Amino acid sequence: MSRQISLFKEDSLFDFPSTRYQGSKNKLREWIWENIKDLEFETALDLFGGTGSVSYLFKKMGKKVVYNDLLKSNYTIGLALIENDTKTLTQEEIGSLIARHSGMIIEEVAELAVSETKKTGSFTLPGIGKLVLVKRKARMGRNPATGATIKIPAKTVVKMRVAKAAKESIVPGRK
Repeated sequence: MSRQISLFKEDSLFDFPSTRYQGSKNKLREWIWENIKDLEFETALDLFGGTGSVSYLFKKMGKKVVYNDLLKSNYTIGLALIENDTKTLTQEEIGSLIARHSGMIIEEVAELAVSETKKTGSFTLPGIGKLVLVKRKARMGRNPATGATIKIPAKTVVKMRVAKAAKESIVPGRK
């Protein structure tokens, strides 16, 4: 059997890879554990698991963890990382899974971006940018075909504000 590649330092309970996920409880894990460590429990339900950082902490502390998340990609990763104790993947299997499912992940992120932008007026994809609903006022304009003055009605549009890091990576030295 091949050896599973470790994502974590074996000697630390509080190390967890950075996911740059908004709402991640990664920075709160030590505080959470400090406040619940004296409670007597054997199992934990992480209903909105997200990055899985808290679930992983419970697992490292010897607790049986049931992990769930609304996003299918998070849920799948969480099941593998948190609830799995027996199956290890080879490098080839990992590469195959990523290649086979990358389109599905992109589709899920796109669906989330659309629904969150509709619901809240914005959606941030860290390191990429932010979708924002912007209200444009009514204004006067010109019909390009005839040159006639026309009234352009007020409307709501979606704008993409590209993250600074992405801009600098794409066009180095741009100010």
